Amino acid sequence: MMAPVQSFVAQPLVSTHPTRASALSMSMDRRAALSGAASALLWGAQTADAASTLAADKADLSLDVSKLEQEDEELAKLGRQELSDEVAIMKAEKAVLDAMEAKKDKTDIAKLQAFVVELKKKEDDDEGKKKVLIAEVRKESAKVSTEKAKVAKDKAEELAEENKELLEAEEGALKSVVGKDTAGVVSKFFKQ
Repeated sequence: MMAPVQSFVAQPLVSTHPTRASALSMSMDRRAALSGAASALLWGAQTADAASTLAADKADLSLDVSKLEQEDEELAKLGRQELSDEVAIMKAEKAVLDAMEAKKDKTDIAKLQAFVVELKKKEDDDEGKKKVLIAEVRKESAKVSTEKAKVAKDKAEELAEENKELLEAEEGALKSVVGKDTAGVVSKFFKQ
């Protein structure tokens, strides 16, 4: 005949000194708590440093973006001014030609021609300003791109630090629950 199948159930060892087992358990808990507290302090310092770096980079990015927007507005204004200057030059040149066709006085024609020259000079000055501003916009745009990359990098570093701290806290809790040897084996899987 066959004996009935009994399942294997792990049972805790019966200790002859129950007070000693609880003292050992209590010391493990204290060690885990101290370890967790030390990790929390270290993590808090790292997080504060990362947060301050991130905040500073975000502030720099905000300033650069606002400066870029202001320069874009100035560039658009200069573009509108350039268009109105070209229209004014065309009208002034037409007035000179009309005055020549009407055989007006040479002093009147000379005044009109001087006005055309003045408008062209103003247009050239505005074009020079526009070129300088375009160069500034390009530099500022590159700076904004760099700042955005810096902020993204800081965010990634902060997230990695948070994840690392959470993992360390979980490992500390695991050590306090299952013991150092088992936790060492299991922690190998956490490090993948």
